[in-house]
Amino acid sequence: MSDSDDGLFEQLEAELENDGTFDYYRQKQILQFQHTIKQRENLKQNFELFFNEKDLLERLKFKGSRDGNYLVAFIDETFTTCQILIEKLKETVQLSDGSYSVYIIKASEAPFLVAKLAIKVLPTMVAYVKGQKIGQHVGLQGLLANPIDVNTLSSDRLGRLLISYFPKREDDSSDEE
Repeated sequence: MSDSDDGLFEQLEAELENDGTFDYYRQKQILQFQHTIKQRENLKQNFELFFNEKDLLERLKFKGSRDGNYLVAFIDETFTTCQILIEKLKETVQLSDGSYSVYIIKASEAPFLVAKLAIKVLPTMVAYVKGQKIGQHVGLQGLLANPIDVNTLSSDRLGRLLISYFPKREDDSSDEE
C-alpha cells in the first residue's frame, strides 16, 4: 500500500466516524453481546443436571418456596431421544424469559419420583407451578417435525409446550425477545 492509499483510508474512516456509522455498528455489537450474556445467564440459573434424587428433591424444596415454576425431565442418557431432548431443552431455556427452571435427572437415579409419578416411558417431562403438578409430556409425541425421525425434534414446538406450561410473565411483556 502506498502513502496515498493510507491517506484515503484515514479520510474514509474519519467520514464514517463523523456520520455515525461506527456508532451504529458498535451499538449493534453491544446489543448482541448483551443478548448472548442473557442467554448464558438463563442457562446457568435455570438449567441443571442432577445425579441423584436427594439433590433434586432438595432443589425442588428450595425452588418451590420461592417461585416453584419448573420442569423435571426424566431421562436415560443412553437413549438418543433423551440426548437430543436435553440439547433442545438447553436451547429453549437460553431463549426463555427466565420464569421457569428445567431439571434433568436419570430415571434410574430417581426411583421414588419415578414410582410416585408412574413414569413408564422415557423421556417424560413433568411441569410444576408453585409446587403443584400442572402437566406431563410423555415421549416426544407432537414435538417432532417428522414423527419417525427423532433428529427432527423442533425447538419451536418444545418452546410452545413450555410456554403453555409457563406463560410469559405479565410484568415482562415489554421486554425484547
